[in-house]
Amino acid sequence: MIKDTLNRIERYRGLSPRLDQAIDFLAAANLATLETGRHVIDGDRIYATASGYQTRPLAEGKWEAHRRYIDIQVIVAGQERIGCAAIEGHAVSQPYSAEQDVLFLDVVQGDELLLGAGDFAVFWPEDAHRPCMAVGQPEPVRKVVVKVLL
Repeated sequence: MIKDTLNRIERYRGLSPRLDQAIDFLAAANLATLETGRHVIDGDRIYATASGYQTRPLAEGKWEAHRRYIDIQVIVAGQERIGCAAIEGHAVSQPYSAEQDVLFLDVVQGDELLLGAGDFAVFWPEDAHRPCMAVGQPEPVRKVVVKVLL
């Protein structure tokens, strides 16, 4: 897992060619005006989804993990908490769906990241995460998630 700000994303170049393509997209795109929906970067290998939503109370959060894709979650506006934990040692609450590339877990204890506008977090398949959680009261958030095929 990585947590940092977009103005330092260049330091993560070289981890993989596809991650470099995702960094190219994030460095060049105007994320504030990116239309809601899916944006193809390299077919199904790399794509971004822009969305807006209301953060939720912690009790409504779900821990998830992916097997085929790395998630780069970028907060464009607002703020949210994202839980993070290693997937090992946690019970599966919903079996892996290959079609949706998601596995849901019952994580007893994890760490909490606070992300605000301009922050991003990268989650690998070994990283369970619980996105979209409110910081205090629920608030609107604008986010771009880039999916990078391993």
